[in-house]
Amino acid sequence: MTANEAKAEQIDELLSTPNLADALESEQFRRFLDQIPVAIVVSELKGRERIVYANPEFEKLSGQAAADIEGKPWSVLRGQGDGENDERKLGVAVVEKSDCVGTFRIERIGREPVIVDAYSNVIQDDDGTPAFRLAALVDVTAHGQVQREELENRIREKDTLLREVQHRVKNNLQMISALIRL
Repeated sequence: MTANEAKAEQIDELLSTPNLADALESEQFRRFLDQIPVAIVVSELKGRERIVYANPEFEKLSGQAAADIEGKPWSVLRGQGDGENDERKLGVAVVEKSDCVGTFRIERIGREPVIVDAYSNVIQDDDGTPAFRLAALVDVTAHGQVQREELENRIREKDTLLREVQHRVKNNLQMISALIRL
């Protein structure tokens, strides 16, 4: 069996794990999460909720080191709501909501800010007791830039059309004025 086949078999085994809460405690599963191209952060819900894991993609995306956030509450995550009336902090929103949490702007030291969509879910053990909270952050910065560029292009086109209409109205008024003079 090749190394790739062995890795694929391990991933299949991990993904077919009936109890995700047990899998999150597995070192193999953590190595699997290290390879996912989506930022993942996990907290343990026993006692006071504290972050226990963040994958390398989270470090690249947020600019925060996993070692700096592990053992701390969600409030340590950087990120501010990206809407006009959205003043929520990323860490607070992850705890308050489930599924799609919202869109957030993360300011990174020495780098451009990033826009992310945040998702959160509570993972229960076999007894139905909440065991972990998993948050996923997806970089949507490029999506926003494309939309902004499209909007700017549309505004430029409409501005050009408006100037053309104004020019034609001016010409028509000049013609009417000339006819009145005659």
